[in-house]
Amino acid sequence: MNRITGKAVNNENFRKALSSALNKSKEVAVLESATPDDFVINSITPPNFTFNAQGEDYTKVGDMANLTQTFDETKAKEYRDLAKKELEASGVTFPVKVLMPYNPSEVNWDKECQVVEQQMESLLGSDFIDIVVEAGPADGFLTEVRRSGKFAFMKCNWGADYADPETWTDPFYQKKAESGYDLGYKYGNIAKAIEDGTPSADSALEYFTLVDQAKDIKTDINARYEAFAKAEASLVGHAFVIPYSISVSKYVASKLDVFEGQYAPFGVSNLRYKGQHLKDHFISMDEFKANREANEK
Repeated sequence: MNRITGKAVNNENFRKALSSALNKSKEVAVLESATPDDFVINSITPPNFTFNAQGEDYTKVGDMANLTQTFDETKAKEYRDLAKKELEASGVTFPVKVLMPYNPSEVNWDKECQVVEQQMESLLGSDFIDIVVEAGPADGFLTEVRRSGKFAFMKCNWGADYADPETWTDPFYQKKAESGYDLGYKYGNIAKAIEDGTPSADSALEYFTLVDQAKDIKTDINARYEAFAKAEASLVGHAFVIPYSISVSKYVASKLDVFEGQYAPFGVSNLRYKGQHLKDHFISMDEFKANREANEK
């Protein structure tokens, strides 16, 4: 990340301009054209992952309930104008080059990046940002690109390790190089903001403080979830992270009713066959939807 890009990402209005300009449905449609909105999420923690003592979905708890669809053309332009004024005063020249790498071994990741480039440059103006789509190495992509910090804007993935909101803080929370992810500190704009003492420093430190407070709550699940909700909403609200989508599932021809089997939001429980019955026909899409509806009831 060069000096100019570093100044830009440490400007909250610049980050919010990009966040508001990202039409997630268009990007997801590259992978799932029929029902892209089924996969779009507005929080880091996905819906139906865990629930508080009253059975309320964590994504509806406390400040998390305020995380709604961020795509807004009017707000994106307002943030753009504010960012441009602030950044020009600090010596930034435009357009800001935003490096967006992808792994060429991942099918259609290049097309996703191209859609992001076309859509966001069209909305914000190519005189404001220049998204540079670049292929990384097919082998060793994580080491060469993500872990080396050779990106400015990039799709990243994470999977839960256990059924608690804390598991979704792991990529961002580390205050030093403690793991292979470290998006929050080693490679992320959170750390850069803190180190440079930029206006975003207080917002960045706020997230770490809120996570610390949430981790300290051990026995009151409702209070713990409220605290983690406040931390996650802070991270997303200051546009350090733009929640994007859950992984798009593949179409499968199967004689199994998957809703008869075990379910867990993490791990391999859904790969077990106990309780499932082999049908004498392949499950159609209409039958799948009917099975899902019956399961939800």
